[in-house]
Amino acid sequence: QMSSPKADTVPVRVAARVRPLVATERQAGNCARIAGQLIHIGQSCFTFDHVFGPQATQQEVFAECIDPLVRALVDGFHAAFLAYGQTGSGKTFTMGTSGLGLQPEGALPLAVRQIFRRVGAAPEGSCRVRVSFVEICTVTKLSFAGSGTRATEEIRDLLSPDRAQIYASIRETPDGIHLDGVDHHEVYNADRALELLASGSAARATAATRMNDASSRSHAIFTLELTQYKSGPVTLTGRFHFVDLAGSEKVKRSGVEGEQLNQAININQGLHVLGKVITALCDRHPHVPFRESKLTRILQDALGGNSRTCMAACVSPADVNMAESLSTLTYAAKAKLIENKPVVNKGSVCVQCANARALRFDPPPVSDGDTASLKVSDLKAELERCQQKFVVCSNRLAKLQRAVQERDDAALVDSALLEPMEVADGVEATLGDTESTRKQRLVEQVESNLYATALLEAQSAERLRQHQAARDLAETELARLQTELAQASAKEEELSVLKARCAAKEQALRERSAALQREQGESRRLKLMQRKQDVRLKVLQDSLRSLADERDQLRGKLEEETRRRKQEEVKGRKELGAAQSKIRSLTAKVGGIKAGAGSRRPAEAGLAQSSSASTLAPSASGSFLGLSSSPSASALGVADAPGAEW
Repeated sequence: QMSSPKADTVPVRVAARVRPLVATERQAGNCARIAGQLIHIGQSCFTFDHVFGPQATQQEVFAECIDPLVRALVDGFHAAFLAYGQTGSGKTFTMGTSGLGLQPEGALPLAVRQIFRRVGAAPEGSCRVRVSFVEICTVTKLSFAGSGTRATEEIRDLLSPDRAQIYASIRETPDGIHLDGVDHHEVYNADRALELLASGSAARATAATRMNDASSRSHAIFTLELTQYKSGPVTLTGRFHFVDLAGSEKVKRSGVEGEQLNQAININQGLHVLGKVITALCDRHPHVPFRESKLTRILQDALGGNSRTCMAACVSPADVNMAESLSTLTYAAKAKLIENKPVVNKGSVCVQCANARALRFDPPPVSDGDTASLKVSDLKAELERCQQKFVVCSNRLAKLQRAVQERDDAALVDSALLEPMEVADGVEATLGDTESTRKQRLVEQVESNLYATALLEAQSAERLRQHQAARDLAETELARLQTELAQASAKEEELSVLKARCAAKEQALRERSAALQREQGESRRLKLMQRKQDVRLKVLQDSLRSLADERDQLRGKLEEETRRRKQEEVKGRKELGAAQSKIRSLTAKVGGIKAGAGSRRPAEAGLAQSSSASTLAPSASGSFLGLSSSPSASALGVADAPGAEW
């Protein structure tokens, strides 16, 4: 087997599928929202190559995810389709590994039918399809002394029920990973392949848990290998792995106990190793721990190797399953960063094998002079005769072995008597022999059988001694293994304690993180309020400054008005003093005039008195002295001055 030297980097394609809510989940609420290639779970958002909602059909999933892988398989590439998610999220429904008769069919049956439609268009004998079906399950093995048990991860062939206790081993070859001890069944149509799928699905390990009545307790891998014989000694070989992973929920949610608890622990351990492999591939780590689990060892080509891979992350939209849904989508988001390097897997076969295959599926026409065709017919007839002789000899050998074990001389004699007829294929070869010759041959045959019996007894004694030595060695090894088992149990208990402590610390860290997030939110809110208050304070300060400026302006105006009024008051007082002085001088003059008028004649005095009475009437307002027209006298308050009444 050889591959094309050129390899282009192709990322792993990831699709998310959200199943519909069941009747018991509708009251709990829906935590999933879909927008194109985005899916929101709670406060988290993820982007994938394809996102299928509850209304998506199986045909839509097949057209977007599986059909490109089928085309790649026909072109000579390896392909893989993985279904991952918690129990009850729709992995088995999406994959279609529940058995025959289910409608609508899942990705695997649709892919098988599509592959055979493409193979049916090719010439007869140019393609070969083989299938295998295995599961990676947890097996509890008893120790040789029966003092303890241990749970191991084993690979079981689901298509060989007679060999249920025989487990396969992994072997790495230049053209990929192979499983020794697994039967590969050659199929010629889709119906036969689906019958094998249904048979293997019925033999798969399942159990009832709190989350599902028929939960898968193992990882199932259905492999379809397509070999195409092209012109000349060139072949194209592609393998398509359909991987239905077991549920990824927490053990406390599944509520399993006893043996199922060991299964759940091993399942989670395998998924944990798968997560480590995905993380190492995303981080470009030089060491990828493929060998820590048989699941990752089988999927070594599908993750970062020679394969085109698509992963379907199946999630439940119920609020009660939000934590598991977030874990599944985070897992898938990491897988989206893996880059594979698929190549066309070309191979070559020897010329003789190519000619034999051509003769088998396309024999040349037979003619009278065609000696090669006659020779082929003779060889086929000779092969049939050899097969018949082989069956006869096998039966005779079985009879002899039973007779030797039972030490039945009569059976030995019968076998010796039948030997000439069986070897000669029913022809009477002893017609020319005499009775004595036949008795002599019979005696020789019995002696030979007795010698063979003695030899078998000696060999049996030697084997018994070897078995006894091997048993002693096994008991010693058993004691050592029991000691190691006790140490491993102690380490496992320590690991469980450490896991519990880590879980407690993780929970505490999550609570602390939530508290910090709340504090950060409160801090952001307080900062926002402080910023608003600062803006308001700045506005108030600006208002106070403007009011202070207005106050200063009004104070200046008031002081100026006060000064002006004081100046006017001083000026008025000066004018009042001058007016009072003038009034006093006028009063003195009036007094002088009165004194002069008193010395005149009485007649004149009466006349003067009548005149003065008429004249003094208006003098009460001061007009007599010409003061009524004086603007300064009225303006300066002369009426209030002393002598104004006069």
